[in-house]
Amino acid sequence: PFLADAFQLMALSIMLFSLLRLNFTTFWAAGSIGILARESPLFLVPAWLSTGQWRKSAAAIAIALVAFYLPRLLLSEDLGVFGYTSGVLSGLLSGGGLQDRPQPLLRAVFIQWGFTGVLTLIGLSLVPISKFWPIITAFALLLLGALVTSTVASDFGRVFALFSPVAVVCCAFIFSTLSRRNIYLAILLAL
Repeated sequence: PFLADAFQLMALSIMLFSLLRLNFTTFWAAGSIGILARESPLFLVPAWLSTGQWRKSAAAIAIALVAFYLPRLLLSEDLGVFGYTSGVLSGLLSGGGLQDRPQPLLRAVFIQWGFTGVLTLIGLSLVPISKFWPIITAFALLLLGALVTSTVASDFGRVFALFSPVAVVCCAFIFSTLSRRNIYLAILLAL
């Protein structure tokens, strides 16, 4: 209960909702506040590029980077921004990361997502074309974030929980489509 996972998922959910509603102010605010708790919302910030609003996207990325680095710069005892960045990059590029343990990763992801992962992938195919690019961009960016953080994390299940907001939206499209076509099948699937 003392981890920041719930707050992270709230920030990611608000960001995804704001992206789908094209509400830039809420998107960058949720991203900036979420980044103060955990770094994972940083991966979703570039999703605003899928809207084609390049200046707002650049502003969101700049604000997110400031929100990410400023506390580390102010609170760091000895490294500073460049030392912190080089430390993170060297940790990602050094051996002993994800490439040495792909089987535990795959097992943890399967245990974490299982049938819901299959529903998420099916739901991606049912996303309306007007929402497809934001959803697929968010999916790809959160996958990238999960893979990058998996190189330094030991709890793969928690890392891949980043997909939860996208999974909820994709599953909602499945149930919306099923409830219009066959309500009994939708209820059976929910059970």
